[in-house]
Amino acid sequence: GTGDLQVTLTWDLDDSDIDLHCIEPDTTHVYFGNPSGTTAELDLDDVDGFGPENIFVEPGTAAAGTYEIYVHYWSDHGNGPTTATIRVRVFANTPQEQTQIFTRRLTNGEYANVADVTFPAGTIVETFGVPTRTVDTVTSK
Repeated sequence: GTGDLQVTLTWDLDDSDIDLHCIEPDTTHVYFGNPSGTTAELDLDDVDGFGPENIFVEPGTAAAGTYEIYVHYWSDHGNGPTTATIRVRVFANTPQEQTQIFTRRLTNGEYANVADVTFPAGTIVETFGVPTRTVDTVTSK
C-alpha cells in the first residue's frame, strides 16, 4: 500500500529476517505481531529472503503527531550481518510527495531507529540509536 506514509524495508542477505516497526502517534505498535494499527498497516512480512516489508497509511488518514520507524534483525539464520535499506515516502502521488532512503548495518538481534515522520506536514527526520519501545516479549513468529 501507499498513501500519506509508506515505509519499505529490504536487505542484502538471503535467508534472514528483519522486521519493520512503526509506533503511531497514539502509541499503537504496528509490526508482524500487530499488523493493523489505528492508521498504519503492515501489508508484507518477509521471513526468509531479502524483503520487502511494507507499512503504510492510506491517503488522507495520517494522524497528527509523530510516527516512529525502526527495524529489528529478528534472525540471521546463521548468515551474519546485513545491510538494511529503508525507504520512507510521504504523500505518494501528490505534489507534496517526498522520499528519503536510509541504510542500517545490522547484526543478529539488533534494533535500530530509522526515522520519525511527523504529520500533518509529513516531515521526515532520520533517527539513530536504539528505540525506547520494543517488543521483547515476542519469542516466535
